[in-house]
Amino acid sequence: APPILSGLVGSEMCIRDSAFRYHGISTESWFQEKMAQVSCKAELKGRVVPSKAHATYTKAVSLQSTNDQVMIQQFRYSVSTSRITWSIQQLRCNFFPEGALMRKLKGPIILLHGMFGSSSEMSDLAKRMSEKTSRPIVLIDLPGHGDTHWKSPDQLMEEARVHPAFQLMEVMAEQLAELLKLLGNGCTLVGYSLGARLALLTSIRYPDNIQNIVSISGGLGISDTDARTSRRQADKLIAEKLRKEGCTIDFLKEWYQADLWESLRDKPWFESYLEEKVLQLRNSRDILSFTLAECSPGKAPCIQAVSNTH
Repeated sequence: APPILSGLVGSEMCIRDSAFRYHGISTESWFQEKMAQVSCKAELKGRVVPSKAHATYTKAVSLQSTNDQVMIQQFRYSVSTSRITWSIQQLRCNFFPEGALMRKLKGPIILLHGMFGSSSEMSDLAKRMSEKTSRPIVLIDLPGHGDTHWKSPDQLMEEARVHPAFQLMEVMAEQLAELLKLLGNGCTLVGYSLGARLALLTSIRYPDNIQNIVSISGGLGISDTDARTSRRQADKLIAEKLRKEGCTIDFLKEWYQADLWESLRDKPWFESYLEEKVLQLRNSRDILSFTLAECSPGKAPCIQAVSNTH
């Protein structure tokens, strides 16, 4: 498996002369670089992903940072794997500063959000990263989130009902591995929470195209049988509430009552953050609740146990 760069919440990393923070969702905020959209004629010169990928571009704009030194091209497109139509944003910087971070590493850096998240909430981080590397930065909506959709969600949920050993995380890892083959060689996965767990599982099952992993607030799973049962039942109740009521602001307020997110609740923009998150969760309540229940640490494979068998 590729090396894991485990990022502790709130710890600091230095890029050239500046100290930035990379966070879990509960601390401060993602990078706060202001990005202004500028008028331009964006032309797609060739495909952003290899020609073997079936990509449909929906948007191409250029963004310029406030320091007027860096121009970033941003593309939105969809890519199909065998079971999923993925929604993707890709950023590429037209100016690469001398000594840019990881400039010798050619593969894309792929950002994977957490449960109830979307690629949009990692966009500020992506824009800052794109200024520091010549590598493309790719943001992905995870299955069941944003504009990424299962091709046959009813069939997927029926598989889970009929087969007790069904593991949604294993299917997601398989599909992510298919996607990585289309996005380029030597990928670096940067995952938060659910995204980190998916990155870790994918790297164990399908390591060939993964160069590095950055795991932010990514647990290794639960190995104790009783603890797994307790967590699975708790998440199942939450998922059923979500299925019945939908992902409303009240539901998210209850979700974020855990001690983990105390600092997030104290932010003056917390209410508007929840409103934006509700808009981003465009998949059906059935598939979202299904994802929550099936990806519970009490149901999903224990990463540590899986690693020990490889």
